[in-house]
Amino acid sequence: MEESSFLEVIRSLFGKREPVLEELTPDEEAFFKELLAFRELEVADFLIPRNLVKSLDITLSWEEVKSYVITNPHTLYPVHREILDHYKGYLKLKDIIRGFNSSIFNWQDFIKPALTLPENITILTALRKLIEQELDLAFVVDELSELVGIIRVEDILKELFLTPRRCLRSDPEGWITLSGTTKIRLIERCLGITFPDGDYETIAGFILYNLNRIPRKGEKFSLPPLEIEILNADEKQIKEVRIKKIP
Repeated sequence: MEESSFLEVIRSLFGKREPVLEELTPDEEAFFKELLAFRELEVADFLIPRNLVKSLDITLSWEEVKSYVITNPHTLYPVHREILDHYKGYLKLKDIIRGFNSSIFNWQDFIKPALTLPENITILTALRKLIEQELDLAFVVDELSELVGIIRVEDILKELFLTPRRCLRSDPEGWITLSGTTKIRLIERCLGITFPDGDYETIAGFILYNLNRIPRKGEKFSLPPLEIEILNADEKQIKEVRIKKIP
């Protein structure tokens, strides 16, 4: 990604004004320097795959929407017609709440437009497009224009600003604590390792792919290139792990 494109993102985040490093605190300066190191990450690194996307059918009644939101609480809801591939845009929870005490509410009037992005562009390019159009969510397609998932501004900012700093921190014995949803590509960059090919994108997916089961809390095992300990898991998912690079 060109340096000018990166600076455009920073200017967008700071009201079109480029931050001057001398004006920043040491923590803020370190933050921006770390951000530079991740400017080549792609949209695929931050993707919520389509099988995990919770979406509203545009034909749902208001009562059906309220019922769905209560049982599936999120801040943003993609909207589709009949199937997810026919996506129309997205809805904010705060807009849904406006009519929660009403028996009649035209929730479709609050649907935000759909932004479509290819999965192979850099995440900072995607973030710039989202900021420019004042959108919180984008739909991601592959080279055949088939929907593969969504990305959200909130997730991008969390990953770019928090995960890299956390990932690079290990305890004195070299162990790193991570969420089960941490991306494999990020771990590879943090630890300077390469994972074997497989059908997985996260550390939890890597574990499930190799064990073919959900391990119990407290289990420890080696799956090259890592030693792994399960810190938190239930019968449905791996929530938190500790990892250590195998010497």
